[in-house]
Amino acid sequence: MPWRRRAARPREQGGRCRAGQPAPHVGEADGIARRRAEQGQRAAAQESGGLGIRVDLRMTDPQDPLPEVTEGRADLAVVVRPRGRLHEGIHFVHLLDDPYRAILPTGHRLAAKRVLDLTDLAGEPWVRGDGPGPCLDAVVEGCAAAGFSPDFVVESEDYATAQGFVAAGLGISLIPAMGLTNRHPGVVVRKVRKPEPIRVIHAAVRETSLDRPALRGLLAALGDVPMRSRPRTSGLGPDARTAPA
Repeated sequence: MPWRRRAARPREQGGRCRAGQPAPHVGEADGIARRRAEQGQRAAAQESGGLGIRVDLRMTDPQDPLPEVTEGRADLAVVVRPRGRLHEGIHFVHLLDDPYRAILPTGHRLAAKRVLDLTDLAGEPWVRGDGPGPCLDAVVEGCAAAGFSPDFVVESEDYATAQGFVAAGLGISLIPAMGLTNRHPGVVVRKVRKPEPIRVIHAAVRETSLDRPALRGLLAALGDVPMRSRPRTSGLGPDARTAPA
């Protein structure tokens, strides 16, 4: 489900906005952004000596959140974007790299391996876990680097639904580690390599807004969040510890 940007409002104790400072809005690409913004809010409150940030979620276009920032409807957007891709007037702050994991139905022939080469999945039917956009691009481009194109037989735009399709035996999938917070009991999760697809997550802000103290504080807090709160991304259950590579 696409998430629209969230409004993040700096406030003093008592909930009043800082005088002369517009309330910043935080644009969100999806559930990652929501978790990062909420965790960043708590961290910023602890580190700012009483300045809090309120985060309010709204729906937005998941494919291109940058217009929300460039047109002033949001002050910060959490976006998936390849490293080095620039946008005029926008400053990107790298937050974290989110590696993709192979999702297999329980009992799949490849489940005996602890780590899979991406080419191991070349002949499999695939369940698509993302709609068109940078997250799906990371999967397709990773497969292209491995020398094949994924055969999508089922399409989903929700990671939980995609896991359900995999558990039902309709295919395999690649899902980013942060999308596996709630793992379906009917699937196994394995690391992939050669290459390991990764989605790169940034905070995007207008260059003209970088001098705003509340925004700088939120950026600093968001930058700290991945190290403190990154979920276990191995995706490997106890059965994987004795599986051959």
